[in-house]
Order: sequence, then C-alpha cells, then structure tokens
Amino acid sequence: MFFPPVHHIGDNVFECLVCNAKMPAGSEGYHRCEQSISRYVQGVGDNLHDLIVKFTKESPKGGCGCEQLIAEMNRWGPEGCRKRMEEIVDHMMNEADKRKWKLAKWPGTRTGAKLLVRWAIRRMEKETEERVII
Repeated sequence: MFFPPVHHIGDNVFECLVCNAKMPAGSEGYHRCEQSISRYVQGVGDNLHDLIVKFTKESPKGGCGCEQLIAEMNRWGPEGCRKRMEEIVDHMMNEADKRKWKLAKWPGTRTGAKLLVRWAIRRMEKETEERVII
C-alpha cells in the first residue's frame, strides 16, 4: 500500500508533498490524496516486475521487450491481463529460456509463472480497493 511522502512542518503538523494537505502528527500514515494515488499506484505490469525481481533478482535487459510488456499490462489492467494470461506467460517463459534460467526447465514452471501473474493482478486489485481518501 502506498502513502504519499510527507514532511514535518512544525508543532506536530505534517504536510503532504503531493497535494500540500496539512495533517496532525499521527495521521500522516493514513493520508492518501487522489493526486498521489494516480501518480504512485502501480499497475499489474509493475507488480509483476517487482515479483520477478524479488524472486530472481533479474530486471529487464535491453531488447527483451519486458519494459514494453510491463507498460502494456499496466494499460490492460487486471481484466485485460487475465484475458492475455497465455501471451504474458509465453513472454516470461521465452525470456527465462533466453537467459538460461535453470528454473525455466523445472516441471511446473509455467504454472508458477501463471501464479505470479495472478498474484500481480490481485495486488493491483487490492491497491485499487484501498483507494480511500482521508
């Protein structure tokens, strides 16, 4: 979950660096503004990238098409990514094979890749549900 950056401006008062809203100390962890949400909430592609980096310590390499896929997944949103699951997983498996990741040859790897995509979709949906302005 994202909370926008805030800074202390004195006498137990904080200010949001995105929308300039003032809030008392103790409430800064609960402040979310529409500007920060639209600016900082990640898309499905961003979430999938974060999960892949977390588990493989690998990032997109020049010419792999991963950054383009991340942007497309962000535009498609959760429902579009569900509809294009096979296309997304095909790309993941092709890249794993090109990069000679040992796990690409393990039984069940394709199923694992689908689970990562579903996890990224659920994270996006959860972030969207939590867009409550206080």
